[in-house]
Amino acid sequence: MSTIVGAARRLSEADGTSHVRALAYQSAFVLMSGFVGLVGLASLLDWEQLRTIVQEMALRVTPGSSGRLLQEAARQGSGGGATAAVTGLGAALVSGTLAMAQIERSAHRLHDISVDPPAVRRYGRALVLAVTAGLALVTGGVMIGGGRSIATGFGWQGSAATVWEVARWPIGFALAGAAIAVIFRVVSPGRPPAFDLGAGVLTSLLMWAVFTALLGAYLAVSAD
Repeated sequence: MSTIVGAARRLSEADGTSHVRALAYQSAFVLMSGFVGLVGLASLLDWEQLRTIVQEMALRVTPGSSGRLLQEAARQGSGGGATAAVTGLGAALVSGTLAMAQIERSAHRLHDISVDPPAVRRYGRALVLAVTAGLALVTGGVMIGGGRSIATGFGWQGSAATVWEVARWPIGFALAGAAIAVIFRVVSPGRPPAFDLGAGVLTSLLMWAVFTALLGAYLAVSAD
């Protein structure tokens, strides 16, 4: 209990809620621009399975009229494939880099470090994290939150769909956990003890699962 109270106190003293809001904004922008980029990439490569996955995921994540609007946007937006792919994926990469830099800044403030590293080193490290741990984290989240859309897109049925439905959970959480561990290890000043690192990863995964379940329940009862 004292550890939780101490963490809450440090979060408050470091103005952690402002850092969380900034990170949430960047994460939302990554998802939105990534959606546009995937639609363009599917059209550019003439990859029908990817286009179907994106459309199905749009409907599952945002049911009702919002999901249908995203599906229509995916269909109509496939005409300018190259532009959509470059613009969307490029914006997602920039936003992901800024998000990783925000996480590092938050970690430093929680450790009472008020000076950020030099900009080149800071954003260079954030870029590497975005294309490695960030991509793994997004992949794990997509497998957990939109795994059925992947099965639909690839046309998996019967035993293949059953195996995927079971396997996507441990694989998704393993990817997400490994990505979070790498992020925590890189952005934390010094070398965090193994116990603290493991506790942070488990806490993050638990909170992620709980809030994802709550969001799913909310969408289920408010499909309009």
